[in-house]
Amino acid sequence: MNFTFTLRSPRKSAPTWLSVFALALLVSSAVLLIGARSAQASPQTRVALGGQPVGAALDFSNHDIYIANTKGYVLVFDPGTNTVVKNITTGGRPTYIAYDNATDDLFVTNSSDVIVISGSTNAVVGKILTPNYSPIGIVAGNGEVFVTGAYGVLKVVNTTTLNVMANIVVPSAPPGIPAYDPVNNRVYVPDLVYNGNYGTQVSVVDLGTRTVVDNVTVPNGPFLAAYGFGKVYVTEVNASDLTVIDPASNRVVSTIKTDYGGDGVAFTYRPAIVESASLAIFGGPSEMGSITFLDPFTGLSYQVVVDDYGPAFAIYDPWNSAFYVIDYEGYIEVFPWNDSTNTTVSSTTPTTSTTASTTTTTTPTSMSTSTTSSSSIPTTSSSGTPTTTSGSTATSISTTSPSTSSSATTTTSTTSQSTTPAGSGNPIPDWIFYLLLLLILGAILYGYWRYRKGSNKDDTMMKAKPQT
Repeated sequence: MNFTFTLRSPRKSAPTWLSVFALALLVSSAVLLIGARSAQASPQTRVALGGQPVGAALDFSNHDIYIANTKGYVLVFDPGTNTVVKNITTGGRPTYIAYDNATDDLFVTNSSDVIVISGSTNAVVGKILTPNYSPIGIVAGNGEVFVTGAYGVLKVVNTTTLNVMANIVVPSAPPGIPAYDPVNNRVYVPDLVYNGNYGTQVSVVDLGTRTVVDNVTVPNGPFLAAYGFGKVYVTEVNASDLTVIDPASNRVVSTIKTDYGGDGVAFTYRPAIVESASLAIFGGPSEMGSITFLDPFTGLSYQVVVDDYGPAFAIYDPWNSAFYVIDYEGYIEVFPWNDSTNTTVSSTTPTTSTTASTTTTTTPTSMSTSTTSSSSIPTTSSSGTPTTTSGSTATSISTTSPSTSSSATTTTSTTSQSTTPAGSGNPIPDWIFYLLLLLILGAILYGYWRYRKGSNKDDTMMKAKPQT
């Protein structure tokens, strides 16, 4: 038997350079897709504070920001000049602050007590003893402050007499940072820890009866609650979720996905909120974090800012139209906000400055407030809740940006702003983003498989045929 050998024609395949180009194009598309979803911005200014700052509150009378530093003092930060104008020693470990419009005082949780700082003199003017309680979270409303601590109790304190009016038992120990609902006169208390594990609910406390009247399921360690736009927003430490509760029904109406478990929430007076989040809750260096600017009604993010300084808390200042984000690693970052485009206005490179504290400060001229007009100057709780007040009664409002008057002291940041927003428009929804990313990655893998398969077949093959 004789054999005849014939050469099989090689299979024609795309040139190597073309295959590599196609793969590079698909990879670039994936990178651009991720970038389109997370438009990056940088702070206009980053100011070094030192220590380990945590919570903060805006004084709506002198317009200063008061920052609790766990190293034993409260910083008074002037947003007009982006400088620290005073350090106030507390004799403890301050963590969170609430501003009371009725008294123009700031209430600071401070290890074993709550200290009272006068907004007009920047001096400690009172102290509320809470032995064996270790107060942490605090929020103000209706002439009272509501304090959470190491044990399952919500303390109700009169801001004028400084007397503890009630001790309301809640399930968790410790609870998280509470929020005050001025419409229904209720406090929402995150049950952060329960029986040694992350809590799974938010307790609803009715201040008329001083009792827990409802519980809302928030399953992954609810940490901080904040009231704004008629809803209660709750961050979770064990999930990248921002849970939205409707106070009318006390039920979860939506869950907004973010990058990390959130630590702070602040609101503008147009539909925009910001959530600051990092991997740390109290102190310690944090190498991962993000700041998310959100539409509260759609849950879509306007911008996502990667922040490796450990964003801990957020404040919105309506007079300077800027978000101020306090970092665990000892900084405050300034993000000017454009209400018309819902974007930050930031420079290409943030300006970093070191502040020098002084022992005296000049209090800016206060702006008189009125509740008879829709343009009255809003006050806020420590969670950033926009409200107007008349005496000790707080009511929620729906308003645009705060009006100015001839009695107001106008301040301007010393750092120049860029006129071009760092990002704009709504991002790609989550399900579309992941679908497109999956399709692109699938195309990359398929293209690589075809390329390898074609390369193997391009080798010259010989086939033997028997011949009679």
